[in-house]
Amino acid sequence: MGGVPTHDIDAQWLNRTWRPDPVDLRFGWESYGEGADTLWYDDVAVGTTRVGC
Repeated sequence: MGGVPTHDIDAQWLNRTWRPDPVDLRFGWESYGEGADTLWYDDVAVGTTRVGC
């Protein structure tokens, strides 16, 4: 999508009768090593309509 045609990918997505409906949004981090890690998220926006540019 995004205004640039992608051979057969856009059509496959747009012709689906099922569309994902996210009901849960989680941010996180998995660490498989030792020690503490800090992960910061900046400028996260969630809405029922398009947010931002």
